[in-house]
Amino acid sequence: MLKRINKIYFVLKRLAYHLLKIVLYPNQSRISEAARLFEELIHRRILSELCIEESTNNLEQNKTTILWIDPKKVKKDSRSLNGIKIKNAGYIVDGCWDKRTRNFENRWKIKSLKTHFNSGISWEETVYFKRINLWLKMGGKWRGCEQSSDLKSYLKKYDELYCELNSEGYKSQSELRPNATTPEHNEIGITISRSNEFAWYDCGQHRLYLAQLAGINKVPVRVVAVHRMNEIYNSDF
Repeated sequence: MLKRINKIYFVLKRLAYHLLKIVLYPNQSRISEAARLFEELIHRRILSELCIEESTNNLEQNKTTILWIDPKKVKKDSRSLNGIKIKNAGYIVDGCWDKRTRNFENRWKIKSLKTHFNSGISWEETVYFKRINLWLKMGGKWRGCEQSSDLKSYLKKYDELYCELNSEGYKSQSELRPNATTPEHNEIGITISRSNEFAWYDCGQHRLYLAQLAGINKVPVRVVAVHRMNEIYNSDF
């Protein structure tokens, strides 16, 4: 509960900041950003609880299952409209969650990766940098970053990762972290719908998109949930 309150507080703080900027310096981009934040607050933090709560009442946990799939087959995102409700992996889940998806490439971080890698836009000009940098200027911290220079260094890691994918191919977390206790828990997390559609759910969204961009044929994914009405995967899950 405390974690959920902190997330809502984070969104409200950003929303309040943009509303203040609209009052002081009104322009269309700030109005659009405030509208987006309000939509995120309503859909991801509030309405999604209704749909997923129905699902989590009908869970059956099995085990952590790793599949090797073509990353290009992951075209949907089941996280944005559902939020994080399934904490572990290996669940057979009822409910409408698999119908609450959107295009994976519509995630704002993925849009920034596209503009950087496909269009050659510098990191500093991406929404990714601007949004997180704004949070840092407000006194926040993000993944060890406290100032703009930290954020620049952090984002350059994705340039290095893309080069590695092109030169060395994709490596599993077990290969990258041979001494880790459960490295498979850090693989790209996906859900499988009743109609056999793969959707990104948690972990590794950057890895997933860069693997798609680099033309990688197979990547390991951790199956977080399969819809109970999926007959193909339920037989093996």
